[in-house]
Amino acid sequence: MNPQIVRLTSGEEILCDHLFVSSDDDDDDGKSRHPMYHILKKPLVLIPERDGSMGFMQWMPYTEAYEQGVEVADSFVGFVVSPSPEVIGHYKSHVTGIITPPEQKLTLLTTPE
Repeated sequence: MNPQIVRLTSGEEILCDHLFVSSDDDDDDGKSRHPMYHILKKPLVLIPERDGSMGFMQWMPYTEAYEQGVEVADSFVGFVVSPSPEVIGHYKSHVTGIITPPEQKLTLLTTPE
């Protein structure tokens, strides 16, 4: 899984399992689909909340895009960035249903001898 935030030229920010495909990659029949495109799997729209937190909503919930993924031409993508570890954890929990506790630093206490 490669969680990334993809900013579309429409302004939407999509959190998804992202794969970039270059023109060297061909379809099963040997033909190039697009010069360059992005495959967005398990796409979720990021929705900022008033209190500064963030919510997720399935992108195009009326389609099978969440399960099958969507091909987006490179010309419609403004940029792709890595989300923070906290956002990655929330995304993975949402997608898999497995909740992992946040990473905590271990503090060792020693006693004098």
